[in-house]
Amino acid sequence: MTPLREAARRTRDELRLVTWRRDGEREVRRRFLARFGYPLDTAAPQTFTEKVATRLVAMHRRDGPDLTVFADKLAVRDYVAGAVGEAACPRLLWVGTNPRALPFAQLPARAVIKTTHGSGQVVLVDGPDHLDQAAVVASLQRWLSRNFYWQHREPQYLRIPARVVVEERVDDGERDGPLDYRCFCFHGEPALIMVDDHRHRRHVAYDPQWRRLDVAFRAGTAEPVPRPDDLDALLDTAARLAAPFDFVRVDLYRSDGRVRFGELTFTPRAGNQRWRPAEFDRELGARWRIAPLRA
Repeated sequence: MTPLREAARRTRDELRLVTWRRDGEREVRRRFLARFGYPLDTAAPQTFTEKVATRLVAMHRRDGPDLTVFADKLAVRDYVAGAVGEAACPRLLWVGTNPRALPFAQLPARAVIKTTHGSGQVVLVDGPDHLDQAAVVASLQRWLSRNFYWQHREPQYLRIPARVVVEERVDDGERDGPLDYRCFCFHGEPALIMVDDHRHRRHVAYDPQWRRLDVAFRAGTAEPVPRPDDLDALLDTAARLAAPFDFVRVDLYRSDGRVRFGELTFTPRAGNQRWRPAEFDRELGARWRIAPLRA
């Protein structure tokens, strides 16, 4: 993007902040209708995806919780440390707002570089010989220049300060790891664990007793994952982190005999998941006692 177009985009975003609540709700409803083929009924949502979209509408109306600090990849560390202990957080190596100041030469062979204000904005460091520093800086500069809210209209991202953080990379020995244990928690109780890997090649579901579930919402191999030796600790960590919320997806890793924190996700895929089979969407939604909203 040229400097002129980038300046124009920033001006447009600043103007849109004046009416973001009203326009954001309209956009959430428009996208839901386009995706699922029927209008969103916030007064009586039934499926999980309907309830995610209802949460988005609620946050636009100020009827929903302020989740900013929990979506902030840096600020959330204090919450995690207080809830389950600081050892659950990967070691913090660097924080800054200028990607050009990144101390590449001092980074360990394996690290994670990410932004604090969005989702999916991650660079994995697998050794200095495999890292294009100029490309990393360019990606980070592009991410930092944009407010992630406008991508999917998720209000928890709107007010997060844009920064770069570098953390140690959790290693569980998996080739495309670490495996990500995404715990869907309702009213403080884990109900579903979706196991993924960094390249999104794996996509397999389990219940809290580690019984395989034949459900999915995207492509990916359903290759079985062995039951974790520390499953009880993983579920306990998820439950403690989820305790204040009616729904949150707690993303966790496992390394060196410890459960490690990834992130908290409050509106997975901004409510655009298509569950297979479709009836599972309703089954999952039944676990979430969300407050209805007027139409």
